[in-house]
Amino acid sequence: MRFVRIYKAATVALGLSVLAMQPAQAAGNLTLPFAIPNPRVTSWMDHHYPNRQEDGIMIRFDGATGYAYDGHRGTDYAVPSNTPVVAADDGTVIYSEWSDSGGWGVVMDHAYDRTAYFHNNQLFVYPGQHVSRGQLIALSGSTGNSTGPHVHFEVRDLLTPWHSVDPYGWTGPGPDPWRWDMGNLWLNSTPVPFLLPLAFPGGARWNYSRCGTRCRRRYRRKVHRCPGSRTPRSGSRTCRRL
Repeated sequence: MRFVRIYKAATVALGLSVLAMQPAQAAGNLTLPFAIPNPRVTSWMDHHYPNRQEDGIMIRFDGATGYAYDGHRGTDYAVPSNTPVVAADDGTVIYSEWSDSGGWGVVMDHAYDRTAYFHNNQLFVYPGQHVSRGQLIALSGSTGNSTGPHVHFEVRDLLTPWHSVDPYGWTGPGPDPWRWDMGNLWLNSTPVPFLLPLAFPGGARWNYSRCGTRCRRRYRRKVHRCPGSRTPRSGSRTCRRL
């Protein structure tokens, strides 16, 4: 009997340790970061290693393949420049500054997850500031490494190190290829992209960003402007976006 009790205790401890390694399941806390109910999506999150590294395999949340773009860590929503960008949930700003890849960006922590908003023209919040859902945090744009005006909206878990997760969850066949996903994270109904179905028979084959080999070559050496400067400078840039 003593052995049975020890065995059961060890089994329970092992089960708890495995559960502790898995990402916490959010209850659905996010809303769109702008007042456009059916936005056009130009790039989805890649469920096959969304780490900004190309591996030749691209899998969307519904299992479709062949879409833009390989290794993408978030969802790109095509919106006009200077569209008001708002917080997707109550939270605290942990990042609000410039980066060469993401342009002017904001990152904030929420109760269940973390959200990031990149390629903006202007920011209105600062690190440490508490913001409410729907509060203005930025104006969208095409700063940093970007092929056109859009909001790169990215969701991350709160683990260390963090992992990008897809707010659309996983509805494809079999298990989710990206083990860190946390399910559908939208507070209300799932946003439906404008004029683009959520599933394609036989896989998706469209790519609005058209950011292939020729695009990468074109942007390998790109003249761009330094933040806060009117003087253009030449620098080495790739076409990969956040």
